[in-house]
Amino acid sequence: MNTRIAAIGLTAAVLTGCGTGSLGDNTFQTGSSTLTSSSDRTAVYAANVDEGTVTIVRDGVVIDEVDVGAEPTRIARAGNYVFATLRAERGIAVLAETADGLEVVDRIDVGAEPFGLVATERGDRIFATISQEDRVIEIDVATREVTRTWAIGGEPRWLALHPSNQALFIGSTYTTDQSGPVARIDLLSDEVDEVPLPPTARFSLGVDLRMGRVTGDLGISPDGKWLGIPVMYIDTETQLGDSFGGIGTGLEYYGGERNEPAVALFPTTSTGGVWIMEGQAVLARGVRDGASVGSYPTSVTFSPDSDHMMVTAETSDIVSTIYVPRGNSTFDGFSTHGSSMVTTGRGPRGVVFTGATDGFVHTFIERGVANVNFADAARDVDRTVGSFSFNETGGPQAGAPTILASSALPINVEEGRKMFYSSVDRRMAGESQGISCSTCHFDGRNDGITWPFADMDRNTPSLAGQVSRTTPVTWTDNVETVADEAQLTSGARMGGSGISDHEAGLVAAYIDFTRHVDRVERGVITDQVTLGQQIFERDDVGCATCHVADSAFTDTQLHPVKGNKATRTPTLIGIGASAPYFHDGSASTLRGVLEYSRDGAMGDTSMLSGNEMDALEAFLKSL
Repeated sequence: MNTRIAAIGLTAAVLTGCGTGSLGDNTFQTGSSTLTSSSDRTAVYAANVDEGTVTIVRDGVVIDEVDVGAEPTRIARAGNYVFATLRAERGIAVLAETADGLEVVDRIDVGAEPFGLVATERGDRIFATISQEDRVIEIDVATREVTRTWAIGGEPRWLALHPSNQALFIGSTYTTDQSGPVARIDLLSDEVDEVPLPPTARFSLGVDLRMGRVTGDLGISPDGKWLGIPVMYIDTETQLGDSFGGIGTGLEYYGGERNEPAVALFPTTSTGGVWIMEGQAVLARGVRDGASVGSYPTSVTFSPDSDHMMVTAETSDIVSTIYVPRGNSTFDGFSTHGSSMVTTGRGPRGVVFTGATDGFVHTFIERGVANVNFADAARDVDRTVGSFSFNETGGPQAGAPTILASSALPINVEEGRKMFYSSVDRRMAGESQGISCSTCHFDGRNDGITWPFADMDRNTPSLAGQVSRTTPVTWTDNVETVADEAQLTSGARMGGSGISDHEAGLVAAYIDFTRHVDRVERGVITDQVTLGQQIFERDDVGCATCHVADSAFTDTQLHPVKGNKATRTPTLIGIGASAPYFHDGSASTLRGVLEYSRDGAMGDTSMLSGNEMDALEAFLKSL
């Protein structure tokens, strides 16, 4: 991946001329989203991920709910066709607009866990991320054939297409040795560049300890002049329990400075070039009842006038309206812009406009779509432009939601998910912390981050699949049940007031309900995989000694590994999708784990050839 520090994509801008670089319809979505508008902009279409449906809402009334397939995750309209990624079915549903609403007319097979989706305004192409295959694809709408494919690492999820149709931006879940969190594809040359996130610096230290992690759907302004990337800046260097500026004082307690929600905002050219050095990290934190409120942002949608960003924060139940053109001042290394905070229903995840002031927010936890009066929000922003201020509640409120669908989840799972995805439930998290269970266990899985605790560094374990099968849990402590861990984490580590045994059981029910990651290698038996299994079970290699095959590939016992205190044997089920590895995250790949064992410190792979190591790795990925 070629990185240019000052600017990227400017050569293409010079070669192709200026052009307008702006949308013809300034309400057309430039970024992937959970909802979109109809071609006549009289209706909104929303994806219901748990119910496998798309709902049509017009004038606050549900017109129809259409079955499309398992886990419709993002939705986009190209002309008179609507497309939805089916994350659990390796496909994209194709729906046609009709006089009565929407009709499923086709399905495109694309690969493991398709996620983000975005369309050209003229409706001839769509782009999708195939997250578990580290690919981005282009599909011709007329033929529904894949026309181009790009390799993008780090589990790519979120997309934004520049109005010029010459640059595609991709946000990845993880930063890897091969790629950063944001990539830019030049759609003329197919060249891929990395877009480095703007740095921040703490006043108290004068250095930047925080890394940026992309957390949601990107957006580009209708005039093509701004790129907005939702980011959580996190401190992974300071031990949990330490604090700066008096923030975060408890044992294993997250300080307000440790996690800062922001938008990485970059000026762009008419052809999608990016001025890297002009990028800024814009703070997306607000204030409710005198307490700071801010969780990881889940989407950035620009207003039709291109002067404002609507930034959803699904665990804080807010949409921040942020003035784009200039910052007022800086706060702890972040730029602060004029802003206002709109209170919404549970779990805001996406915004769509159908007119200059008509905005709608999708609240996925409550399965609702509500009106957000952009004119009121913009007026509330005006009072903070030119002076330092956090966004505050007490101003604009989202309208009453239209409920899209009845929950398909069991009631205990439904209630547990509400708690898992909340940073404002004081039972779960402390005031001003802006964290939820899903902050680290992103999407109910893992964030790929190793956190520094006082006793040892701890890599976030994945919660995908039925975690209760491998109790006790955690790396070192004998926490007997998932419910016990929910109580421990929400209280001691997240600063919550505490949850009852019943409430902890609800959280555990949701965690156990989440499915395993769909990997293309999982469950596939080949000659290489069979050989790898034979090697795995060999006494001299020793893998099966601790990773017991008939018990989710773990003995659930503590063993001394890497010279630290004893750590618990992790399950190998789904191991191919839970990098990095070891309790300290020191192995970025499964092959790195196997190479570590060459000295006999954990099993013994010293006698294995390169082909045998390949086979052993293939077997692990098949689990």
